[in-house]
Amino acid sequence: MDFVLSMIRKHLTMICKPLTMIRKHLENHRSLIRRMNGLKRKAMKLNSMKEDTDSRMSAERLPRKKLKREVQLWLENVERINGEVQNLDRKMGESSHFTRGLHADDVLKRIREVEELIEQGNFQDGLVVDDHQWIDQVLPTTTLLGEGAKACVEEICQCLMDDEVGKIGVWGIGGVGKTNIMKLISDQLLKVKGKFRSVIWITVTKDKSIVKLQDYMASKIGVSFCGDEDEITRAGMLFGTLSRKRVEPIAKKTAKLCGGLPLGVITVASCMKGIDDLSEWRNALKELSERKESVNGLEDGVFQQLRFSYDHLNDLKLQLCFLSCALYPEDWEIEERELVQLWIAEGLVEDMDSRQTEFDRGHAIMNKLKSNCLLEVLPKTEYERRVKMQNLVRDMALHITSAKPRFLVKAGMGLREPPKVQEWSEDLEKVSLMWNRELEVLYPLEMSPPKCPMLTSLLLPGCGIKSIPEGFFKHMDGLKILNLSRNPMKSLPNSISNLKNLTALLLYYCDHLEYVPSLSNLRALKELYVTKTAVKEFPHGMQNLPLKCLNLDSIYIDEIPNEIFSRPSCLQELNVGGTLISGEEVGELKKLEIFEGRFYDLPNLNMYLQAFHSREEPRQYIIVVGKREREWEIHTSKRIELWDCDIYPNQIMLPRHIEELYVMHCTFYGHEEYPIISRFVLTSLGTFSSLKYLVIWNLKNRKRLFSPNCVPLNLQVLEVWKCMLLEEIIESEESGRVTMEFCLPRLKEIVLKNLPELKSICNVDAVMVCESLEWLVAHNCPKLERMPLKLPQTRSSSSIKLFINLEPMELWESMEWADPDAKSLLIRKL
Repeated sequence: MDFVLSMIRKHLTMICKPLTMIRKHLENHRSLIRRMNGLKRKAMKLNSMKEDTDSRMSAERLPRKKLKREVQLWLENVERINGEVQNLDRKMGESSHFTRGLHADDVLKRIREVEELIEQGNFQDGLVVDDHQWIDQVLPTTTLLGEGAKACVEEICQCLMDDEVGKIGVWGIGGVGKTNIMKLISDQLLKVKGKFRSVIWITVTKDKSIVKLQDYMASKIGVSFCGDEDEITRAGMLFGTLSRKRVEPIAKKTAKLCGGLPLGVITVASCMKGIDDLSEWRNALKELSERKESVNGLEDGVFQQLRFSYDHLNDLKLQLCFLSCALYPEDWEIEERELVQLWIAEGLVEDMDSRQTEFDRGHAIMNKLKSNCLLEVLPKTEYERRVKMQNLVRDMALHITSAKPRFLVKAGMGLREPPKVQEWSEDLEKVSLMWNRELEVLYPLEMSPPKCPMLTSLLLPGCGIKSIPEGFFKHMDGLKILNLSRNPMKSLPNSISNLKNLTALLLYYCDHLEYVPSLSNLRALKELYVTKTAVKEFPHGMQNLPLKCLNLDSIYIDEIPNEIFSRPSCLQELNVGGTLISGEEVGELKKLEIFEGRFYDLPNLNMYLQAFHSREEPRQYIIVVGKREREWEIHTSKRIELWDCDIYPNQIMLPRHIEELYVMHCTFYGHEEYPIISRFVLTSLGTFSSLKYLVIWNLKNRKRLFSPNCVPLNLQVLEVWKCMLLEEIIESEESGRVTMEFCLPRLKEIVLKNLPELKSICNVDAVMVCESLEWLVAHNCPKLERMPLKLPQTRSSSSIKLFINLEPMELWESMEWADPDAKSLLIRKL
């Protein structure tokens, strides 16, 4: 009996021992998971401290201040520990249940490091210290010549030494050297002992980065930058090196003739850049010397230096293009496209078969003016590029046009009275009164019409003109460009019909304009813009005109009549906005490059597209089919919108290079399982490789959006709204348990809203690889259970720039992520 009990106890011990080990292992495993979760929470707290520190840095890191070394080291350690925690979390996720405990020591070590960094990160004494290498920085200055400049320096210095003077303002025309005077004073103050504790130079101006240019210069002359210098210090370092080199005697004399005026030096230098021939430099010096001796006064001297640059354009058309920039008001930011359009209409850009070729030639002219410092380049906006004339350059241009060619320019001057009768001289070639909003009266009714037979351009936009005398244009036979945009007149005088040389008639945003006379006699008219007016009838006589550009965007004209354009047509640009036009009619315009308009139905779209089997499609188009209910932001140059269309089983044709597609309130007929996008084909064989923006809104009778073989791989934005029966974004197919990947490398935004039946984005065995995703929204998609996104951002140590908004809140908790790292690393933002 004892033997039996002994054997039983022995066997029980053998059984219990492994159970005890297993229980202990499970406890260790749970403890490790708790510690890992604790590490993540501490890491989140550490990163919150880092964000607060970054905000403090923005406030405290002023000029001539630098980060404390301990702060810099702390920030580096935070970045390092973030990467280590992410890496450790990944390794634990990839480990098996029994090998996970091997990481226990690493978890404890990281917890201690994070706790130490949290303790070190208060920095109650501030984040920055004085950067002594920036104090008393000598600035590069130009030697000032002339008694006037020296007297100005002495006067400012005396004011600075007077304790009762609190502020000093320096005023003067552009280019006279105000900045150089202040730099010279800054350098002189550094030599005054005991008066000023520190001298600080701060430039407050529009952002204009020249760092790349400085880097390039530095590489050429052997200067090394540390990387944290500002532009002024970099300029000082470059100046110090360049001053030890031989800057030539003729060049110095040339600069001296410019009186040390920066604008004069810049414009002359721009003319001579790239010229190495000594004889050309001597000739330029001689020309400047002769000009200098022929004028008196500061401004005349500057004009002559600028005139040197103008004369060296050596091309009459180029010079006339430059002078026409002065037609705009002072400090006016001119749209480049508008300026080139003016040059084309004036005939300064030669007539070509292609509108694009003409604009390319115009931009080449503009680049020459920029490179000669006669036009200032402004920061590019999202939709347009702009230029401006520096005030002194504009004054020089007006100085030239006071003689020949003769301009009358009173643009943007707040005029309330029209120019005097004697100002409308017979030798006038261009008149600009634009943007005098309260002018109202163009010419006194009691006076005889002005006699300006040489006038080619009359620019009157935004002048508040309510009426134009009937005989006003009687003696303006040479007029080519007439711009009456943004004026409140109700009708145009019939005398416009006699302007046989008119090439451009511009009537943008004349809200009250109801009557335009017959245009049948304007046999030279190439550009007609009757945009956003109250005109209710199509202008008479259109069939006789050699129009290249026509804009008839009007809410009062319902439909463009058939056969309204001349045959053969010269039209290169056509915009009828929301007005209906025949697809067949537009398809016959064989030179069309830009088109915006509306077709009644899909057969009209097909008729339009069938015309392009043997020729190129327009390079830019916005086509609306059906009645548009709202306008969307325009992102690309090739866009189709389908509104409230009935789409039958026959496939719908689309342009081969379409970039934006909007399908709104459409009804698809036929088998409901058939994917939406498979209904569309391109005008040539191929996939939707150019499609960037796809918006689907309120579609009926469809369960799927894409089939697996027609996913647009270059898509950037996908929005799907209010499709009540939609179940899948990408149709599922058998994958043989092999993970399918849909690579969408450029996809930045996914918006899924009000899709009550949406169950999946793609097959359960599939993922979408989205390397560029920045925005993910899923609202009111209650049946969506899996997010099949593979986000390479979660693998990198850099911060994740991804906004996620899932509604309702329960969706965030229940969502299954195909990427195991995604949910733990992404912070939900409401």
